Amino acid sequence: MKIIDPVKTAAEKYSSPAEPISAQVPILRTRTDKLHLAHQALLPIEMGSRPEIEREYNTSKLDLGRAEKAAKVLDLFPKARLLDPEPLSWRHGNGLPVLAPFSPQSTDCIFDHEGCQSIRKLDESVYRDVAHKLTSPWTKTRCFVYAFICWLACLTAEAVLFPRFPWANVRLDQIAWISSIVFWVTTLAVIGASLQLHSLVRHRIATARFTGLIPPKSKEIIRRAEQSPLFREVFLLVEVEEWDIRKEPKKKSLAQQVWSFILEDPLIVGFDGESLWLLDSFDLTTTEALVYGSTSTPTPTPA
Repeated sequence: MKIIDPVKTAAEKYSSPAEPISAQVPILRTRTDKLHLAHQALLPIEMGSRPEIEREYNTSKLDLGRAEKAAKVLDLFPKARLLDPEPLSWRHGNGLPVLAPFSPQSTDCIFDHEGCQSIRKLDESVYRDVAHKLTSPWTKTRCFVYAFICWLACLTAEAVLFPRFPWANVRLDQIAWISSIVFWVTTLAVIGASLQLHSLVRHRIATARFTGLIPPKSKEIIRRAEQSPLFREVFLLVEVEEWDIRKEPKKKSLAQQVWSFILEDPLIVGFDGESLWLLDSFDLTTTEALVYGSTSTPTPTPA
């Protein structure tokens, strides 16, 4: 099912306000303190209730940590919203992402058989299916299996045809010696052939390029997010309609390789190691607007 305007859909339907979570800090702190005191005050006769109190305390402590983190994020970015990770799982018919994560430090988003090369700190499971799509089916094991089958066929042919040769009326010890040579030569040839076959195998690489200009206000948000210890990763989430898919990087400049351009309006997303945060959404500006100071109308973050 094709998603119409995936960037807008992700921002409006898959983000939620973080204020209700941050507002729970005082309540959760009080609850956590009470559970901690209750745990410390247990009498020996009450030890049967200790596991339940410890479980409640640990849960409350985790919830308090999330709420405090949300409060810190909102202090730094008042318009930030929690973003559901589902938009990252949207795929085109060829299995490549609809929304690509771009690092602010690179113009290109690159996927290969190991996953996303641009954003390394996201959970690998998010793009595991993409990596599988780009992985060549000719793995080292498969290459060896095919070579092994050829090896068995060669030995079988040698065993069947050798006695029929005109010069096969030699002594048995000579036949064994020649067969041994054939066996080891064939074995080494099979190993070499399997390694050579695997060296010729090339995985695929999917690349897209960001070609827009980011407004100054959004650049400042990116800089603050990258400098903040709250986020492990900061990236732009952009719609890619078509990817440049190649067997391997050519020996050319990257500008000549990449022809899949980005012209859609992106989202600025921060990843804190557990949750995704929608920090801002904006319209890409033009060179004229950047030079003459005429900024495009920003896309409002959903309230």
